[in-house]
Amino acid sequence: MTDQFDYMKLLEDAKKELKAPAKEEERFKLPDVESFIEGKSTILRNFNTIADMIAREPEHLLGHLVKDVGAPGFIDDSGRLVLKARIIQEDLQKKVNAYFETYVLCSECGRPDTHLIKDSRTLILVCDACGGRRPVLVKKGVKHEEKSQKLKAGDVIEVTVQDISHRGDGMVRQGPYVIFVPGTAKGDRVKIRVEYVSNSNYVQTKVVKE
Repeated sequence: MTDQFDYMKLLEDAKKELKAPAKEEERFKLPDVESFIEGKSTILRNFNTIADMIAREPEHLLGHLVKDVGAPGFIDDSGRLVLKARIIQEDLQKKVNAYFETYVLCSECGRPDTHLIKDSRTLILVCDACGGRRPVLVKKGVKHEEKSQKLKAGDVIEVTVQDISHRGDGMVRQGPYVIFVPGTAKGDRVKIRVEYVSNSNYVQTKVVKE
């Protein structure tokens, strides 16, 4: 009888030593972006670390960020991402988060244990944890005729403002160009005149009054 009580006491003591299981949402945390602005460029210091932790090819993450930012970029010899634009850390974090939600996170179980496959022309996100599958939905590009249009000073075009820049100007991404439209809001459809096109395809414009 004494042996049984000793066993039960040992069992209770063992239970007290066990740690509570970690919550599922604590199992993975996307690394914080570590970036700084150097001249006219933004340096993402821990770019390779982020790519490794989400198990995605650095070139794939690079392509998404370059397209989202609307500026060229490259991975340097030390594994840092160099973007040819000035982007505050908070905005860069949002863009990395958007990539994570689109290309990594399972929409069914919320886990990041996924991989990408091609099914015909459709990119599919497959979850290794729950077996869920979903097509990867990304923003559609601009129309073909807009992509092929080369802009120069004096051109008058009509655009729809897609976003707002850090300076508060309306912003449009059209083919290789990032177009700034002062005095406009997101969703505005306006006619603009091109004032200046930089070597980096940044375009300064003015709204044409009807």
